[in-house]
Amino acid sequence: MGHDTVKHFFLRQFAVLVPLCLSLTAAFPSLADPGPVFFKKFTIDAALHPDGLEEVVSHVEMQATNDSAAHGIGQQPLYFSESMQKLEILEAYTLKADGRKLPIDTKAIFPQSPPGSPQIPMFNDQKLYMLVFPDVQAGDATVYTTKSTQLKPYFPGNFSFGMMISKDIAYRDLSVTIRAPKSLPLYTEARDVPFTKRNGPDGVEYRWTYSSTDAEPQEAATVSAFDRLPRIGASTFRNYEGLGRAYTELAAQKVIVTPAVQAKANEITAGIADRRQQAKAIYEWVSRHIRYVAIFLENGGMVPHDPDTVLANGYGDCKDHTVLFTALLKARGIPSEIVLINGDNAYTLANVGLIAPLNHAMNFLPDFDLYADTTAGVAPFGTLPLSEYGKPVVHALTTGRAVRTTPVLPTGGYDTTFKTVSRLDGDGKFTGTTVITAHGAPSIALRGAALQIQSMGSENAVKAVLKALNQQGTGAFDPASSDIASPDYTLSGHFQIDPDPAVLGGARFAPPLGLRLPERPGVGLMGPTNLPATQDSEATPCFSGHQLEELTLDLPPGRHVPVVPPDTEIKTSNLHYTAHWQAAGQTVTVRREFTSTIDEPLCSGRVRTATAAALRRIRDDYRTSVWLN
Repeated sequence: MGHDTVKHFFLRQFAVLVPLCLSLTAAFPSLADPGPVFFKKFTIDAALHPDGLEEVVSHVEMQATNDSAAHGIGQQPLYFSESMQKLEILEAYTLKADGRKLPIDTKAIFPQSPPGSPQIPMFNDQKLYMLVFPDVQAGDATVYTTKSTQLKPYFPGNFSFGMMISKDIAYRDLSVTIRAPKSLPLYTEARDVPFTKRNGPDGVEYRWTYSSTDAEPQEAATVSAFDRLPRIGASTFRNYEGLGRAYTELAAQKVIVTPAVQAKANEITAGIADRRQQAKAIYEWVSRHIRYVAIFLENGGMVPHDPDTVLANGYGDCKDHTVLFTALLKARGIPSEIVLINGDNAYTLANVGLIAPLNHAMNFLPDFDLYADTTAGVAPFGTLPLSEYGKPVVHALTTGRAVRTTPVLPTGGYDTTFKTVSRLDGDGKFTGTTVITAHGAPSIALRGAALQIQSMGSENAVKAVLKALNQQGTGAFDPASSDIASPDYTLSGHFQIDPDPAVLGGARFAPPLGLRLPERPGVGLMGPTNLPATQDSEATPCFSGHQLEELTLDLPPGRHVPVVPPDTEIKTSNLHYTAHWQAAGQTVTVRREFTSTIDEPLCSGRVRTATAAALRRIRDDYRTSVWLN
């Protein structure tokens, strides 16, 4: 695990540019940064039956314009759910630039498990066919046609399909056609995609077409492709209220208070009379004892496993976590609702009832007006991961309002304090200690980082953190217990950085960051500091919070800082940043502090423009340095 793995516990990095779909997953190719490539032809033709089952024929022709792209398209995995779909490869071949066809022997292709899935066979029934195309060179195309037959419905009697179109790939001819019987009317969505609907004697044809002669460079963004890109959708659900009702029917059959569930609930809450404290105890037990297997909703089917199975195995995906948590609460007479949410960075829903972008499940406890996600593992009761604040959600209810919004991160819900005290000795070597304290939402990240540190080894983690700062050195972290009963968590450690004689020779430098794990003041809460200026108009997730960084350096005898950098203050209507330098005797200190206040989940419009300008100034302030004489 490198430094980024530890650091990204603090701010989830968002990058999703793949289609999201519930049941037509086998239709889509998987491109892993193949270089310049375009789709000569990409067609999806789906025939629906009255019961909501479908047969889908997909045809894909991808052409590579250079050797890098040829390498990228020369191997294509086709994923499908073994229990839900039958996937047939009708043809597959390399189409050479001179017109020759080099076929793949489709009879020699057998389904295989994706990497890692044998470890979790109960929850992941995904399989894949790996197409390996022969002799793919620049100018050649890979061609294949598949037929996917759905074996059973995700929602009995219903259908849902969603797709996004990435602009960084050119499509000469893209079309999606769905033919449905008149007894199965579809509600559709077409964002920036031409759409037609045609009634016929046997049913209705819904058709989307798209063409782009040139690929657009992929732009940096912090919100989901689902929120930004051209999008296609079709569903028997007019809206998410209907989808929520349907999911309720699937999940309710599993929320059963069995003798095992009742016994476990009694054991967990023994001696606790207060109902909220009972709920907290059950939440903490599930968080600690049921391992989270991260299978997204659209990849792992929709029906959760029964709570006895999850209890016996000690692990489950998000659906299984919600069902077990709900059943344990029910055993103590505490109501709970299962909630569908996007666990990444999508902040909008479709105009019709699509499972996309809802790829995660958690709980809502109405008696306490509280959302809870046991899959977070190290989140204190009442605290959510950052990516779940300010999100549209769908409650699984038979009556009442299903579509709601999680609260934005409240003031006081995010606070980090990062302090490094170091000493410079006579040969240019830095030694010191770092103490990190997190309150609220960032305590989840810090606890997660502590678990990773324990996994890779304390000394190795220090080397990784220093290496990420272009430094060599040694040291050790001292991670405390990751107990989630408290909203606060502290992680500390010590370090020694290899000598840098240039510092003593008058070179400019900044006091060592030491064991930096949390983002620096000004990074993350109101957006990243490294988006290019052209992205000032792009919305970004924003949160209220407070970040403090204090770096103190003791100098060798007889050395001092001749000029202390001036103070810095940067303000907008939503943020305030200060940096204060001080030199006293043999000690120099810089204290940076950032506070943000916002009551919306996204920064957009004028707020985003003003914020982006302020963040660039904050980034420049990080470069402030001193020298010795």
